Amino acid sequence: MAFYDLPKQERIHVVAKMSNDILSEIESGKFKNTFSYFADEDTYIRKSAYLSIGRLYFSNKRLQPKVIQMLDIFLLQDDFKIRQTVINAAVEIGKRDFGVVQLFLIRVCLTHIILHEMQLLVLSKKWDPRYRANCL
Repeated sequence: MAFYDLPKQERIHVVAKMSNDILSEIESGKFKNTFSYFADEDTYIRKSAYLSIGRLYFSNKRLQPKVIQMLDIFLLQDDFKIRQTVINAAVEIGKRDFGVVQLFLIRVCLTHIILHEMQLLVLSKKWDPRYRANCL
């Protein structure tokens, strides 16, 4: 069932569960549910996830570095929905803390350039994919 097909009280419950899941996974460093939320087909589930990231970032200063690390990890995923949700989460953080997001966005751009160059090398058959990990 799509997010907005749920009754309002159930949506509130879903968002609270998502926030709790994301918080516990940021603390543990294991992102099973968070990964699923970022990859969900439903745009509103992904939106709830990135809004939760923004709220968690500002409500718990101790977790801020872990939030950015999680976004760095998720940024390298192949699924465009995950990468898009990462950028949206970064924008939420950047509304109030642009300095951190500015550095993150520079890394986003550099990662994109590196991955694009690697793709060109693979297509030209001049790149051995085993070396990808060494470049990033």
